[in-house]
Amino acid sequence: MTLSDTFAGISSLLATVISWVTTISFYMAILFIGPWIVALVYDVLLYLWRSISYEIPVIGGRARGRQPPRPPTLTERPDGAERQQPPIIPLAEGVVDAIKGDEWEEVRRRKGTRRMTGEGS
Repeated sequence: MTLSDTFAGISSLLATVISWVTTISFYMAILFIGPWIVALVYDVLLYLWRSISYEIPVIGGRARGRQPPRPPTLTERPDGAERQQPPIIPLAEGVVDAIKGDEWEEVRRRKGTRRMTGEGS
């Protein structure tokens, strides 16, 4: 057995491993990204259908005096009421800028946490 035969075996093994890794990565991408793509395409097609059907004379939404369809939003409920935003509570001391001074102290008192200092608190 020569040195070139040894490297030929390693390179074919490496090519096989690379082929398997590529195949597995491709199928995992389809498995994880595929449902999101399907949901996005469905949402776009539904919005297009609602927009087109709104314009149909006699039976469409415009003929019935309805509001035009709007894309969904995360800040309003379907009836138009504002959604209540959850309070932002920082998990680290470096993120305290989101809540200013006294508000942060009030949040800390409510949660029962105390400031971590390097002085053996």
